[in-house]
Amino acid sequence: MKLIAVSLAAVLVALAVAVQSAEVPITTVTPTRLPVSSTPTVQTTYAKDHGHHSPTAGSSTTAAAAAAAATTASSNATTAATATHRVHSSTSTEPTTAKTSFAAATNATTPKSTITGHIALKQKLNTIAVKCKIELHAPQEIMALVSNTVVPQNEQQRCYLECVYKNLNLVKNNKFSVADGKTLAQIRFADQPEEHKKAVTIIETCEKEAIIDTKTTEKCAAGRVIRNCFVKNGEKINFFPKA
Repeated sequence: MKLIAVSLAAVLVALAVAVQSAEVPITTVTPTRLPVSSTPTVQTTYAKDHGHHSPTAGSSTTAAAAAAAATTASSNATTAATATHRVHSSTSTEPTTAKTSFAAATNATTPKSTITGHIALKQKLNTIAVKCKIELHAPQEIMALVSNTVVPQNEQQRCYLECVYKNLNLVKNNKFSVADGKTLAQIRFADQPEEHKKAVTIIETCEKEAIIDTKTTEKCAAGRVIRNCFVKNGEKINFFPKA
């Protein structure tokens, strides 16, 4: 029995050794194969992702970015060119605008053809009336002689009328100017043909009657002589418009 027990124990020991011997290679090989088989797989996957795919994707991205940058640059250049053209166009049209505005302002201040006749003459007479009053240091009421038919009663009134007639060019070289008288009548009665004819008749009559004596000692005789002729021959005609 002891021999059988010893033999059985020896068999068990041998079996245990055999089992241990068989398990050791398996345990040793398994960790060795895993790194070897895993490493190529990881490297291959990385190589596929970074070795082949990444350059292509990077090139596409770079090309797209370059194209977008080129488009943006072109758009910016076009916008800048358009803005420059607009600025240039605006600058180049300013003189024209300024000229147009200046021409419009000039036309607005220039009397039109309708502002003629007795209205224009009235404005001119008012200016002359004030000027002669100031030059003679005469009173304000003396300016009424421009639009009434009063015959001058003193030297101041004669000189005032002579000043007015000279500024109207009715007296030149101490003589009554018929040509300027007719021009004045044309302005005064531009829209009154019948009155104009009467005025011309008076002027032609005064050409013969309104003779200023060069030897007279009367001061400002022209004012009296011409006024007397107008009053005598043209009582029915308002030769000068009332102020």
